[in-house]
Amino acid sequence: MDLGDSKNKNPRSESSDRASDQRSGHSKPQVTPASGPTEPHSPQSPNGHKVPCKAQRDWHDYAMLIVQAVGVAFLIGYTTFAALQWCEMRRTNNLSTQALSNAKKQFERDQRPYVWPAEIVPFPLRVGEQIRANVFLVKYGKTPALREKYGGKVLVYVGKGTLFQADEFFENFDENNIVGGSEIIIPPGIPPDPRKSQAFSTAKSDGIIATAAGLNEIEKTEGSFAVVGVVVYFDAAGNKYRTDFCTMHLPGGLMAWCSRHNEIH
Repeated sequence: MDLGDSKNKNPRSESSDRASDQRSGHSKPQVTPASGPTEPHSPQSPNGHKVPCKAQRDWHDYAMLIVQAVGVAFLIGYTTFAALQWCEMRRTNNLSTQALSNAKKQFERDQRPYVWPAEIVPFPLRVGEQIRANVFLVKYGKTPALREKYGGKVLVYVGKGTLFQADEFFENFDENNIVGGSEIIIPPGIPPDPRKSQAFSTAKSDGIIATAAGLNEIEKTEGSFAVVGVVVYFDAAGNKYRTDFCTMHLPGGLMAWCSRHNEIH
């Protein structure tokens, strides 16, 4: 009967189903649930990607440091070279300036004027008059003597010797206060006759010859009076020069140079 057969068949079907379920259960791995809560995974830190960039930046910094060091060294070297070159140029300029100055001084020294009394002629001595003498000046050298000024006098032997009086005269002489002097230009050249010189002056004594006995003593005594003077003059460049002279009377009316105070400065 169909009902009986279907009933009889069900137990076997169920058992076969259970067996297949068991086999399928053995073939599929069992998933064991994780015990406890699961920890979330944080994303990877981005620092790991910066390491190559930092290394590249360090290399760039080192390279820039080297370039800057080379630049500083080059700048120091260039500055040192420029300073040495400037010092050498300045030294050369100083030497050139000094050479030009020396050449100018040498030229002025070579061209400078020299003024000197070519002849000193006393006037005839007379009682009641001062002792006087004409001083004729001439110029040696290649250029004129400009702004020539003369100051002098006749020193008469009174109390102490005329040479000692001459010492005091030159020691106390003031170039800037020439009393009774003149200011002229002495041209180059020496005239054949010094007494025809355009530059001459007359020196005088402070006192007069009082008596005939005094006149006789002056005429016969060596060094009874002296003619002294100072000549101040300039050249074209404005350099100042000075001539000192001193002559003493000799018996017979002659004049001789003193032992000192005959100089050109």
